[in-house]
Amino acid sequence: AYQKLTAKQIKPDTSLPKAGLYVMRQDWSRNSDYMAIEATPKGEIATSHGHTGIFNLVVYAKGTPVLIDSGAGWESDGSGDFWREGSFSHNVATVDGQHQLPIKSMFRWGQAVTPAVQDWTTNQKYAYFSGVHEAYERLERRVSACRRKIFYLRGKYWLIIDRFTAASPQDEHEYCQHFQVNLPAKLEDGGKVTTLGKDGNLRMIPVAIDPAGDFSGEIEPCPHPLEHDPNPQHLRYTLKTKGSGLMATLLVPFTGRKTPKASVRAIPLQLADGREPSQWEVTALEINICGKCDVYVDFHMAWNMDWLAGGCRGRKRLFHSGACR
Repeated sequence: AYQKLTAKQIKPDTSLPKAGLYVMRQDWSRNSDYMAIEATPKGEIATSHGHTGIFNLVVYAKGTPVLIDSGAGWESDGSGDFWREGSFSHNVATVDGQHQLPIKSMFRWGQAVTPAVQDWTTNQKYAYFSGVHEAYERLERRVSACRRKIFYLRGKYWLIIDRFTAASPQDEHEYCQHFQVNLPAKLEDGGKVTTLGKDGNLRMIPVAIDPAGDFSGEIEPCPHPLEHDPNPQHLRYTLKTKGSGLMATLLVPFTGRKTPKASVRAIPLQLADGREPSQWEVTALEINICGKCDVYVDFHMAWNMDWLAGGCRGRKRLFHSGACR
């Protein structure tokens, strides 16, 4: 009787706002691309039995877990516990080498942070997430807001943007994107990474957005390996710059060992009044995958103005040449 049932055709994306969980996927097949995003409050006693992973991600490429959660980690010496609980062992962004919450002891934090999800849009062609938190307002050299935006062109690629708002343009900061890679991986020039699994894989391409900043990419084995927990490699993209900063990474899922030809670059955008805003104000990218060129525009400021970028014109604050016309 079960075999004769017809499955309902339901939307692929899921949001649980009260739980702070958001899921974007290609479809409901076993070989689907999949991303889960955690946007839960952290630090209060009621929410403390967790990890410092605000906007942590889990990513499956063609049904294969590639970017994962590194597990709980119950070592007796405490150092591994704090690694597993801390931000660096998650797929998040950090500032100045500090965890998103100061760690007092196991599952006890010295701060409470409630992230705000300000946009969650899903339709047949794409899914879009935008959230912000103020975890690094506590630093002496304050970074008032950390925003994560994720655009998923269904079945094609994800774009992850981490935007950092510094309190002073003169303060030096180190911004870092962390990724826990669950497959063998090859690090290439410019920080590009290709995973080398048998089935689903990811091509990861960081975007050169800040020409004045010092960018680097490195990958290392899990610093605190455990026998009964996953031990993914730790990939770090680091940007050292003055004042505010913005980092973007393209994730292209594919199957097998034939790596898709992919590139992404920042392009200038001109507003109707003649100004060319910075990429921190408005991110404009040209994305090329297997010969197909897409233009992506994302306004981070609260402007509504006509613009021109990459041969495309528009007024929308979020635009994708193939999905948002």
